[in-house]
Amino acid sequence: EPESAIQYEVGQKSTFLNGRLIWNNTLYWLDYTDLQTIQLINGLQIASNAGKATIRGYETQLDARLFDGFNLSVAYAYTDAKYDDYIEAGDDYSGNRVTRAPKHMVTVSPSYTFYLPGNLDVTLAGDYRYTSFIYDDASNEPPEFRDPTNFVDARIVVDNIADHFTFSIWGKNLTDERTRVFQGVFLGANFGAFSPPRTYGATLSWEY
Repeated sequence: EPESAIQYEVGQKSTFLNGRLIWNNTLYWLDYTDLQTIQLINGLQIASNAGKATIRGYETQLDARLFDGFNLSVAYAYTDAKYDDYIEAGDDYSGNRVTRAPKHMVTVSPSYTFYLPGNLDVTLAGDYRYTSFIYDDASNEPPEFRDPTNFVDARIVVDNIADHFTFSIWGKNLTDERTRVFQGVFLGANFGAFSPPRTYGATLSWEY
């Protein structure tokens, strides 16, 4: 069935130090009716509707440019997501956490740019992302869950080469974090997909 939601939100946006510091905050509350869900039953993914669900949370983001060349972006999100009324095939999931809704998420992205002669820009940048424990199934029972994850990416970018080229060297998932991103059944066999391993590369771009 179609799902419907009423959302209440209040927020605040602030700018300090002549725009070098930006701090935004949001509080929200979502009341869901007939929330569409995916449940794993005997290895099969079954779509159904929860009677009611409440999702509420807080999000904050800080962007700082405290001195020339340096940028820092930090974000945090807290989510409290629960089924208020959910009975499926005789099982009562009311009070359980909503699937794929981590309580905590953190992102930290610092960067520094060197301005060199000849209009060249060299930027060193990184990204850190933390996601807390996630349930994959409305039953909130193992093994359908994902442990907390920590992902780290980094890159070196050389921009404005001959006014047209950008060259970057990058690494993704430097800590080689592995987490399941999908699980299902096909032709009677169980399949799972995991996040990519540690990856390195280089990219050359031409803008004309």
